[in-house]
Amino acid sequence: MRVDINCLAYAGVALLIGYIGAAALLGFVGPARGQRQSRLLAAEVPDPTGGHAANFARGYRADERQKRRNYLEGKRLLQGYRKKNRAGSDIDSGGTSIQEVVEEEGIDMEEEMEKEMEKEEKRGGGKRARDKNGSDGDESIAEMMSGIQLKFRPSKMPEERTQSIGVVEANPFPYNYPKIRYVPWHDLSKETKEIVEEEFGYNVVSWNYMSHIVESNAFSTFDAKQQKSLLMLGIDENVWDCFINHYMAYDRGQLEEFGLDRYADTLLAAQSMDWKELSAAEREAATKFCFFEEVWNRKALGTW
Repeated sequence: MRVDINCLAYAGVALLIGYIGAAALLGFVGPARGQRQSRLLAAEVPDPTGGHAANFARGYRADERQKRRNYLEGKRLLQGYRKKNRAGSDIDSGGTSIQEVVEEEGIDMEEEMEKEMEKEEKRGGGKRARDKNGSDGDESIAEMMSGIQLKFRPSKMPEERTQSIGVVEANPFPYNYPKIRYVPWHDLSKETKEIVEEEFGYNVVSWNYMSHIVESNAFSTFDAKQQKSLLMLGIDENVWDCFINHYMAYDRGQLEEFGLDRYADTLLAAQSMDWKELSAAEREAATKFCFFEEVWNRKALGTW
């Protein structure tokens, strides 16, 4: 019987291909497939934790949560310390940054922060308010407006300090004098601090040196919650725009509506002078913009 060599060759090749295919199928579908894939993944992405990646991830998340808690705990005192702020007592667009104030006055930021933290601890200010059931309150003072209005009592300025302010008894200003704004930071009540910190970002430096960038804004630019917070402190639109903003956010047309445009040029020409150097006309112009000696000379609260 004659055997065709070509047929045998074709048959051998077919068997070899079949064998290779079967071996490949068994190898990748079988139990060893997952092991090989794991080894490949491990080779491509090495585990830096020595096989404890899951524990490492859990520990990392816990550490991040703790960092977040620490951040929130210190936020009230640290907020805004490194932000650039413009002085709120200039009529023109120029201003003094909070950093410049700090450098000029030689303020030790770390020391100021430590002092405030010590005061807060003594007053219990570092602990969250607790509700009647003893549980930690989640809402801030500024968020519980309706409840605060019945309980809120802003700190009052001592009588001797009130008398030292360069303000005559007959109010020369166009609106009521907001005493609360000139109370030094350490004399503010806890409730007042929470409102000005949470709603406007004040801290001990920007409050005492009246240098927060927020003071360059008109009352009308604040949202409803911020406006309500100011009203709780006895500061309405007229009071804010005059005593706090000094109409810095107003243009010439708006000043004309208030009859203040004729004082603006006088005020701008005199802004680099000390209060004692001002003429009677210049002092009158400054008063129309709700300036008085201590604010005009940018004296820090607590020093007068």
